[in-house]
Amino acid sequence: MNEALKQLETELKLKGFSQNTVDTYRFFIEKFLEKTGKPVNQINENDAKNFLANGMSGYSSKTNALISCALNFFAKNVLHA
Repeated sequence: MNEALKQLETELKLKGFSQNTVDTYRFFIEKFLEKTGKPVNQINENDAKNFLANGMSGYSSKTNALISCALNFFAKNVLHA
């Protein structure tokens, strides 16, 4: 898991994201990885959908949109890189 988070940070920085965005994305991806309890190479789209639907209730719609962006970035730039 640590390797995936390091790769996430590297990809975000290479693409010019602010440190605030790097920290925020890392926070939510770390929560996602903890919640799934799966090895990174076994995570699938349904895990992300379940996390958004069930794991992050109580957050505002804007925060949920941010979480969705973080998950999309993680999927495209870390899982499928």
